[in-house]
Order: sequence, then C-alpha cells, then structure tokens
Amino acid sequence: MRSYPSSRFLTERYVSYTSAKKNDAGNRTSPLDMNALMYLPWPFLVAYAHYSLLGASPAEVALCLAVSAFLVWENEYMHQQVHLLHSRWDGCRWFQVMRELHYLHHKEGMKHNYAMADFLFDFLSGNLMNLY
Repeated sequence: MRSYPSSRFLTERYVSYTSAKKNDAGNRTSPLDMNALMYLPWPFLVAYAHYSLLGASPAEVALCLAVSAFLVWENEYMHQQVHLLHSRWDGCRWFQVMRELHYLHHKEGMKHNYAMADFLFDFLSGNLMNLY
C-alpha cells in the first residue's frame, strides 16, 4: 500500500482513498472508507462470540452489536477528524498527539500505528512507532 503524500494528509474536506479511487468504468470503487471496511465484520464476530461461547441472550447480543457498531463509527469519525485541516478537536493536546502518531502511519508506508482512538493494540503488537 502506498503512503499518502503529505499534501493529502490534511485537507479542507475529507475524501477517503477508496471512495476517491475509480474503476475502469469511471465509477467510485467503494462508498465506504478502507478503514471502515476493515472493521465492519467485528460487530458481527463479537456478537456471534458472545452468543455462541457465552450464551448471551438476544438482548445482550443486540447490545453487543450496538456497542461494537458505535466503536466502528467512532474509529471512522476520529480518522476523518485527524485528516481535516480545521478539526473541531485541534485545540486538544491529546488530539495533536494522535494526529502526529497517525501521520507516522502514512509517512512510514502504513506499516505502523494502525489505531485511531486507542493505540494499545499497536503497543502490544510492537507496531507502535513512537514520536520521541
């Protein structure tokens, strides 16, 4: 996967790489961002695991689906905000750190710093590329 050029990292209006790409017929290849597509199966996998392994009730499975779907949305929302020039979160130090960590993700060929809101799994897997 190619890195974004630095000129595309911050933009006035977020346009995902996958929705901007066009196929041979000139149509957009996907209405969803690659980031969202990657996480889309997780709510269903988590709900199935709760149902089959833990014997969760239908209400618990529904709650699991809702919480998982919210987390997928949160991840996509934060990803879009990181790429916006005038994000509503620009004044927050935690957001600036997250943006810098995500910039390393793009700068280094997208081999590090996959997370958006929580870098714990990057840290545990050895993928976290630190700023300092």
